[in-house]
Amino acid sequence: MRLKPYFVKPAKTFFYWGWTIPKEHYDDLKKFFDLNRRVKKSTEIVIKFKNKKYSAKINYTRINNTRKYKRERLYPERDVLRIQYDNEYDLITCLDFLFGDIRSLFKNYRAYVNGFLDRRQPGQMRQ
Repeated sequence: MRLKPYFVKPAKTFFYWGWTIPKEHYDDLKKFFDLNRRVKKSTEIVIKFKNKKYSAKINYTRINNTRKYKRERLYPERDVLRIQYDNEYDLITCLDFLFGDIRSLFKNYRAYVNGFLDRRQPGQMRQ
């Protein structure tokens, strides 16, 4: 069985922890790695990046938003698949070195957008 490729948009956790796999790939990955909620929730995988191999895990976890706040309605309790490499410091260093400029732009852009949204007048359109 050949897995379908997908793209990951680097977010904050990409540079120190890992990423969440897009939902449309869950079924294929669960079959391929034989993951389920009761018996096998995670397995070791290998990430090949820049012709080097790094160890990582694919985890089948449940996110439970039991706290009472607005996000609970937006993100209900759900099962997710995640790639996790938070203990692989060589990979994290390599990602930070390669995408460091993107990471700093991401931080600066968020600061700019948050500052812009704070200065908006009531009724002003978002850009």
